[in-house]
Amino acid sequence: MIIPNSQFSYDVRIKYSIDSDSVKALKKGALFRGAVCDFFYVEDRYFDTPDKALRKNGFLLRVRTCEGEITQRASYQSTGRSNPGVKSSYSWKLEHASPDCRPLLSAGSFNFPHVNDQDLKTVFSISYVRETLVHYEQTSRIRVVLDHGNIFIGTSGKSLNELELILEEGSEYDRFMLSGWLEKNYKVKPVHGSKAERGYLFLNSLAESNDTTSAREP
Repeated sequence: MIIPNSQFSYDVRIKYSIDSDSVKALKKGALFRGAVCDFFYVEDRYFDTPDKALRKNGFLLRVRTCEGEITQRASYQSTGRSNPGVKSSYSWKLEHASPDCRPLLSAGSFNFPHVNDQDLKTVFSISYVRETLVHYEQTSRIRVVLDHGNIFIGTSGKSLNELELILEEGSEYDRFMLSGWLEKNYKVKPVHGSKAERGYLFLNSLAESNDTTSAREP
């Protein structure tokens, strides 16, 4: 079934980039040691046209495979100008889908601007392991999400490691205390933007590198 979704929310989370050595240290440390973790293998494939028409118009088209289930998602996201703290997100999701993006497009629930679906192809994929746990800090409940894996574009790859703290209940002060402890003990750096945005940055950097190499050739 196709599930439309529209929501407006204030972020109660913080996301960090974390290097591979710190991922190993974190998993052996006090936060993860002895904790009950949910564990998932995830592969996300992002579709776009060769000239990135979807990206240029603020759209994303993703096919996710997680634990044998395939979900397609098309989304548009923007930040409201009248209230910069509010993010608006509109998405259409097709559950129990195929690895191809065509069924979601043919359902007619999401109209892409001036895009022929025959031009769409996988522009990059992101494969990662997701580990989640619930941490209690004073009277607050904080979900800790650790994603560690790689972005793949053709034969090129780049590591992608993220640590996210999501305040599910309680005080932001407790979340900041946990953040401060992490920043003190591990090599983490606050990062903004989604995995998709980081994938597109890698895609652009490879294109620029190829252009430079072509320009130098006689």
